[in-house]
Amino acid sequence: MLIELHDVWLGDRGAILVRLRHGGLVGEGEASPLPGYSPDDLDSCRAALRDTGPTTPAAELARFAARLDLEGKRRGLPAHALLGASRTALPLATLVSDIDAAAAAWRRGVRTLKVKIGRDHARDGDLLATIRERFPEAELRLDANGRAVDTHDLARFAPVYIEEPLDPHGPIPVALDESLQRLPDDAIEARLSSGAIAALVLKPMTLGPERCFALARRAAAHDVPVTVTHTLDGPLGLAAAAALALALPGRILAVGLDRHAGLAAWPPAHIAALADAEIRATAAPGLGVTWG
Repeated sequence: MLIELHDVWLGDRGAILVRLRHGGLVGEGEASPLPGYSPDDLDSCRAALRDTGPTTPAAELARFAARLDLEGKRRGLPAHALLGASRTALPLATLVSDIDAAAAAWRRGVRTLKVKIGRDHARDGDLLATIRERFPEAELRLDANGRAVDTHDLARFAPVYIEEPLDPHGPIPVALDESLQRLPDDAIEARLSSGAIAALVLKPMTLGPERCFALARRAAAHDVPVTVTHTLDGPLGLAAAAALALALPGRILAVGLDRHAGLAAWPPAHIAALADAEIRATAAPGLGVTWG
């Protein structure tokens, strides 16, 4: 089996395209760590993919995706089936920064809206109030990204949870996201068993697929749901995350694997699993990504 690594430049961000060749077939994956957020970078991913350095989450996902893609094409099976998935679909959640984006998502059937908060509290309140007025049935998620926010005031908008507030003690249920990169297993176990955690937010590009499965199993043991989201991944990263989401154990909430502006930096691609308002289990072999 021949492995090829190709550097891809995406404006101010790079990625490594991984190709596995065997018997005339090609399996593809990507390592696209997000600068300033991911625990790894392109250099460490490249060393890991060349087997000259320790593994990294993004490199692990790239190998996982390429192998799934190749094996799926060889056997004529979709990636989610190779992982033993029993789900046929999961609803999408989408990140919105203004009411126009929220309205566009709502028109195509997305019912879970996520808003990043904490930079401008007045603007946050205005946007959330407008969303609640326009779309009272929306499942609303908040993401504080470790910032200080007034959860007692934000509770009036009835969010299902808030990700990573600076102070986790408040009236809104808390979801763990980036802290999963640094918390040891015993600390995560303690938080799950405390009953204070509403969900785990799993990002395959920053955690790696094996860690995502392990965390999902741990959450399921406490009947805590998980969601799967991206870090502005490219088409292959999104497709791999979708296959993984369909196969994870336990309760899976609407997944944050919607299209995003960063995809415009990649060559045009069709992701078979990605529909307007959900990810679907399709019959497309491998990851189901076609270019052009």
